[in-house]
Amino acid sequence: MSQVAIGLDIAKGKFDVARLCEGKYRHKKFDNNPQGFAALTAWLEGFGDGRPRVCMEATGAFSVPLAECLARGPPRVSVVNPAKTDAKLIAHYCLAMRPGPKRPVRAAPGEAA
Repeated sequence: MSQVAIGLDIAKGKFDVARLCEGKYRHKKFDNNPQGFAALTAWLEGFGDGRPRVCMEATGAFSVPLAECLARGPPRVSVVNPAKTDAKLIAHYCLAMRPGPKRPVRAAPGEAA
């Protein structure tokens, strides 16, 4: 079975997704809200990958709700340094480095995330 990595680049209103499998990318954008999270889940399930490795950038309040949603499901989710510039680079990093799963951490009320 092929190794599959999903890279997520998070912004306030949208997030970009890159699915890397056998050196080829599939790319899609979703709204950064619960409806977008459900659409992402359905899109990923359509590939039949089982448990793909997912890496997303840590962008504080913008990334936590999606990270929490994904952490409840079958993908192994890693929240990584936001220095990666786009979803494709994050997917490549995810496949190459295989970071361990990490649970999202919410900022304390009034604290910058």
